[in-house]
Order: sequence, then structure tokens, then C-alpha cells
Amino acid sequence: MYICSINDQIKTMKTMKNLFILGCVALMIAGCEATGNLDVPEEEDEEEVLLLKEEYKNDELSREFEYNSDQQITKYFIYENNKKKYTRTISYNGDDDVQSLDLNGSSGYPYVLNFARRSGMIVGTYSDNDTDTIFLNNDGTPREIRWYNGGYDRYTYNAAGNIMQHIAVERDTTNSSTISYVTTKYGYDYDDKKSPFYSCKTPLWFLIYRIGNEYQNNLKGVKTETGQGTFTYTYNSSGYASTCEAGNTEWRYEYIKP
Repeated sequence: MYICSINDQIKTMKTMKNLFILGCVALMIAGCEATGNLDVPEEEDEEEVLLLKEEYKNDELSREFEYNSDQQITKYFIYENNKKKYTRTISYNGDDDVQSLDLNGSSGYPYVLNFARRSGMIVGTYSDNDTDTIFLNNDGTPREIRWYNGGYDRYTYNAAGNIMQHIAVERDTTNSSTISYVTTKYGYDYDDKKSPFYSCKTPLWFLIYRIGNEYQNNLKGVKTETGQGTFTYTYNSSGYASTCEAGNTEWRYEYIKP
């Protein structure tokens, strides 16, 4: 009897404990239902993705871009005096790397430039077998571009991925009787907003090699050994540059959604 009574008491205590736990769980569930499930965080607004469609210089169309479904540039057009002068067509391989660039309409240029990836570099071969060589950093940005005519560009970057220093060695075209080169050193400053190519998925090496130096933020200052310049921007509601002014020149950017 005594042992049975103790066992009955233990069972009763366990039953009361279980009932208490079940009651607490029921209250928690009811509380969550009443407050709309407090444990679920609110969803953050997604960044709007925009791709540069048209670039205007002093209200005249200067460049126009087309894209594939992967947000990569497939074709771009270069305008002069509001007339289409050059067409550039880009093709990609199965690894989403640039395979070729068709230079159709370029007076004095071979028609097609084919690219081959080698250890730490990209080699671009023209139809006449001249070559450009792009030496790459680990993140895919070019540290040096050696052009077919003997000139070259060297780049260093900041933590945000923007070009901070640029050494350009260019063929001197003022004297055709001798082969000589001119060296210019550039230093750049940037804002913290989105550049027109911020959402473009074309490989970084190609953007800098052929499209332009700004793929992350917008250039707001440039210095050389002989002078300096500043750029002033306005931005759209998604944080992309919408206009840029430098001296008497204004650029305007029009975007599309992918």
C-alpha cells in the first residue's frame, strides 16, 4: 500500500508536470497566432537591378547596349553625331566567358577578335594574328593589358574593386617616322553609388578591356601629373548614376530591367 501510494503520487506529479508543460506550449502557440508569428523576420526589399541601355553625351546618343538573359552584354553600338557608326558583337562560351568580339564596321581593324584563356591570362587574337594579352588578378580583374601595337595599361585596385591607379603607355601617333610611346599616370577617386555597369554580368576583364574602367562605383575625381578633373553626379531612386557632369560635358544614362 505504501509503495503503491508513493508510485501513485509520483505518477500524479508527472501527470501534473506534463499538463503544465502542455499548457505552456498551448499559451505560446496562441500567443504566436495572436501576434502574427513574432519569430519570422520581416522580408527586406530586394535591390532593383538595372542595366544600362543608352548613354548620351551632351544629349546625343553615344552608346547603346543589348543583353542576354544572364545580364551579359551581347551587342553594343557606338554613335557619332547621333548616327550609328560601329557595331560590336560579343559571344560567350559555356563557362560564361567571352569567346569572341566581332569588330564589324571598324575602319582599319580586323573583323574578329578571338579569346583563349591560359594560365593567369587571356589572349585575344585578331584576324591578322596580332594579339592583345590581358594578365589577370585572382578576382578576374586585369592587372595589365598589353596591346598589339606595343602599348600597355597597368592597374591597381582598392578594397571595393575600383581602379585606384592606372599607368597608360600609348603609341605616340604624332610622329609617324619613329616608333615611340607616351606614358601617363592616373589616380582615381570614386563615390559610393552604383555605376552604370554595376549589375552587368559580363566578365570584369572584358568590361575594363573594352567597355570602360567603372564597373563598381562612379569616378568622381582623376589626377595626372599635369592636372586634375572632377565629376558630379545625380542618381535615380535605385542608387544608379543617372547623369554625370565634367566641365562643359554631360553624360546621361538610361536603364532597362533585365
